[in-house]
Amino acid sequence: MRGNSVMRSVLCFGVFAVGLYAQGPVIQGMPMPAGIMPFQQNFEALKEAVGLTDEQIKKMREIQQAHTAASQSVYVQISAKQNEVNNLLAAGSPDATAIGKLEIEINALRAQVSKQVSSREELLNVLNPAQKKQLEKLQEAMQLQRAVSEANQVGLLQYAAPVPPKPVPVALGPARKESK
Repeated sequence: MRGNSVMRSVLCFGVFAVGLYAQGPVIQGMPMPAGIMPFQQNFEALKEAVGLTDEQIKKMREIQQAHTAASQSVYVQISAKQNEVNNLLAAGSPDATAIGKLEIEINALRAQVSKQVSSREELLNVLNPAQKKQLEKLQEAMQLQRAVSEANQVGLLQYAAPVPPKPVPVALGPARKESK
């Protein structure tokens, strides 16, 4: 008897932990897929490194927002089903069959989202061939992040201060002629 109780507790905890872990970050109450965050910056460093125009950044924001909106209803469904799982787990004697069924439904919804969220190709189509070459350099640099981190940890690298952003010109009104 005691063995079944312990096994059921372990199973329920595992299902609960997997559900919470797989939910990903939450923004304004809506879970978001890993790696997808709404554009909230000007991306000056990216613009400079790749040579993007303001129009390209605008188009990328639109693509990202469209993909986020398309998957939002699915995230609402995932959240509702996850709440059902949590409620079942909080019950005195959780129903493992119902929990398992809900987890299968949640996984099917996540698979649906992963098909919708793939906006990378669309984003790459915004770039011209020269910008894609520059992006390849960033991809290569990303491959070195772990080595850079480890070299920094052991003291082999000297910290380079970040380059300050370029100042934004501010118009102060019409130019005045100096009186003599």
